[in-house]
Amino acid sequence: MYMVIRRYGAKRGTIDELARDVQQNFLPIASNIQGFVSYEFMSEGDDAFCTVSVFESREGAAESTRRAADYVRERFASRGVERRDVIEGELVLHREAMFAGSGR
Repeated sequence: MYMVIRRYGAKRGTIDELARDVQQNFLPIASNIQGFVSYEFMSEGDDAFCTVSVFESREGAAESTRRAADYVRERFASRGVERRDVIEGELVLHREAMFAGSGR
């Protein structure tokens, strides 16, 4: 599996609005990329956020980075969002908690 962490700067106080936009508009794009495993959006305070995407293959991870760049350029550039960093690599260890009643 491959993980991509993308970090962004944003206008102060817009993180909740951006997260809603990503959930409604970008998450369907990312989740339709072949090999999609998971996607997370994390606030780093009121003026920055990061996303974590996991894919079964390097190609899926690279495609998600390409589509995220297009998405940010088309929808967020005019709203003051800028990409700060991209880290990607092979996910060599992963463990998920099992919760009672989660259906797993």
